[in-house]
Amino acid sequence: MKEVLITGAGSGIGLAASQLFSQNNWKVYLLGRNESKLLNAQKSLPFKSEILPIDVSQPSECAKLKLKLQELSSNISVLVNNAGIYRPSQFDKETDLLWHEQFETNLFGAVRLTRLLWPQIIANKGAVVNVSSTLGLRPIENTGAYSASKAALNNWTQTLALEAGPLGVRVNAICPGLVDTPIHHFHGSDKKEHQDLRSRLDKMQPLQRMGKPENIAQAIYFAATESSEWMTGSLISVDGGISLTTRDP
Repeated sequence: MKEVLITGAGSGIGLAASQLFSQNNWKVYLLGRNESKLLNAQKSLPFKSEILPIDVSQPSECAKLKLKLQELSSNISVLVNNAGIYRPSQFDKETDLLWHEQFETNLFGAVRLTRLLWPQIIANKGAVVNVSSTLGLRPIENTGAYSASKAALNNWTQTLALEAGPLGVRVNAICPGLVDTPIHHFHGSDKKEHQDLRSRLDKMQPLQRMGKPENIAQAIYFAATESSEWMTGSLISVDGGISLTTRDP
């Protein structure tokens, strides 16, 4: 039985990825900060799963996770570092805290968790899939801390791919564009201004719509499995083509 651990699994891209792996008979470890969301997510999975209410931005929490995985006798071959936070702001209004919290979750949490699971991943000649952003490749205004954290994640992805290749481990990053998930303030809102905003954002895409979590989940699954067995160090944009345009949100 193949096992995967997915962070930020309670909603959005993480939930869609968890469902896709589960549908393909993977045991899924759902990790996130909100236990109730994880429990609801678990109910939607057709195959074996475990929930792990852990905050990857806190080093002490990772120590708890190590003990929990030992108790569960985990044998994880794929890690999906999907947990992330987005805090847009203008530079002259930013604080150190805003930068720290985004780097702690978007970069350091992924590094800590990968280090913790590295022995299992190496033993299984598995894969790491980091969920980054097209903003890590092409930033826009008022996203300095977020874009920088994702650019760092992309660079680390490729550095780790060089180190992991001789060990039989693949490391890739998926870079989503605009995806309608809870990370955005307009997600799930029926307010007219938010509906109008979604309509404008849809029209910015060459494919005329924002992404869905399932679109990114498919790319994650491809990067994690044998279908991409000769791919490592890749930064894969899944963005409806918006990075080809001059139109930014």
